[in-house]
Parts: sequence; structure tokens; C-alpha cells
Amino acid sequence: MLTLPRISGHRGSLDTDPENTIRSFRAAVAAGAALVELDLHRSADGELVVMHDATVDRTTDGTGRVNDLDLAAIKTLRAGGEEVPTFPEVLEAIEAPIQVEVKDPAAVEPLVALLRPRPELSERLTLSSFSASTVRELAAALPKFGRGLITSSYDDGLADRCQALGCRVAYVGWENLTAGAVAGLQATGLDVTVWMVHTREQLENAIALGVDEISSNHTAQAMRWLRELSG
Repeated sequence: MLTLPRISGHRGSLDTDPENTIRSFRAAVAAGAALVELDLHRSADGELVVMHDATVDRTTDGTGRVNDLDLAAIKTLRAGGEEVPTFPEVLEAIEAPIQVEVKDPAAVEPLVALLRPRPELSERLTLSSFSASTVRELAAALPKFGRGLITSSYDDGLADRCQALGCRVAYVGWENLTAGAVAGLQATGLDVTVWMVHTREQLENAIALGVDEISSNHTAQAMRWLRELSG
């Protein structure tokens, strides 16, 4: 029987709705995504802002660095007509599991302050970063929360780095990723998420590699492809 991976909605349903907005996350969940991914930065007044870039320029009608804008100013901006959400607002708006990517090291402190008194959220949040030092800091402060290291490519030392950080997920780009590499990571107890999956061919390749999860900008389309493959 064909084992199919979970679908993660990257920044929600990025191809149909404004990325990293509550509308986008709800659309991904409605399309059938098992979880969603979002990105965190810290505002000038210490709030956790859901935003991919360090600036608001690309995704909103405003300009400036997230770190330099207070939440009141950020809330005046519109991302494709949608309000820029805070992380607590997303937690209240959707019940799905979330991969939380910490883009901004300054976001660690308010994230820890938010999550430490709410251990029940460990059941649906996985904390992640490209930065090993950020993952290490999160591991020390929030040991009950699952975590993952994000890499653009596979290398032979990845499993060791993930184990040293106590990760439960390796988020790996396509470069150098093989079925043997996936099996090796899984043999150490890691789940493997491949990013990004944009086409049906890539989805079929991901299934052939044996990954546990795929991250896609095309959530609804990826779900349709999975349904077709499952018969």
C-alpha cells in the first residue's frame, strides 16, 4: 500500500491567499493540509509578528523593518487586504498543528514568554529555524516542545546535528536528498519534511523518497494530487 506524506501549507495557502495571514492559514486547513507553517519576527515593542521577511515592504502596503515598527503601526498595514496577524492571534484562529519558523533571533524571548506557561501547546507546535543556535536556545528554554532544524540541502552530518539539538524533524531542501538519506534520517528517529513541492512530479518524487511530510505553496493542488495518487 502506498504511504502518502502529510501536506504542510507553507505560509498557509500561499498561491491562493495572502501569505502568513489568518485567511491563508484557514484556506490551507480547509483544503486538507495536516498542518501549516508560519514565520516569526519581533516588533519594536516586543510582539510576535507573523511575517516572512525582515521588512514589511514585499507583502504589505507599507515600508520598514518589522523590528523598527510597533504593533500599532503594523496593524495599520494590509497584506493583500488582510491584517498582519500576531502569533497569539493565529493560535486562537486555527486549531491545526503549526510549524513555527523563527526567522528573527529577537523573537525567541517573547516566544518563550508566551509558550512557557502554556505547555499544552507542545501538542501542536513544532519550533524550527535555519539557525542551530536558535534551535539550541529554544531547546533549553522550552524542552517539552518539539523542534526541527531547517536546511537547504542534505549532507552526511545532518542527522548528528539534529540529534545534538534534540530535534524531532529535519526540514530538508531537495539538494542531495535521496531515498537512502531519508531512510538514514528516519532511522535516527527523525521525521523528514522536504521543501518545497511545487509540481505533481516533485510530489511523486517526494513520495518515492519516503518522506513523512511535504511543504508546499500549492496546498489545495497538492491535496488533489495526493487524492488522485491514493485512488
